[in-house]
Amino acid sequence: MTQLLAIRSDLPSLDAVLDTRAASSPHSIAFVAGSDRLTYGELRGEVQLLGATLFAAGVNKGDRVALLLPSGLDFVR
Repeated sequence: MTQLLAIRSDLPSLDAVLDTRAASSPHSIAFVAGSDRLTYGELRGEVQLLGATLFAAGVNKGDRVALLLPSGLDFVR
């Protein structure tokens, strides 16, 4: 039987955690894939671009979206 994980409302969202980290340490490394690096500021920019792209495609807050992406830095770019 499949069990679903309960969403804890007392924890901040991943988006909120990323915003906080990008604001406080935008040049700190957030992602490493081989010799490629991405800072928290750059990651936040990529997340904002993805969000804007999904919104333009008709996806709204609360909608579920499935992504199938390769491993590595291409995953976030």
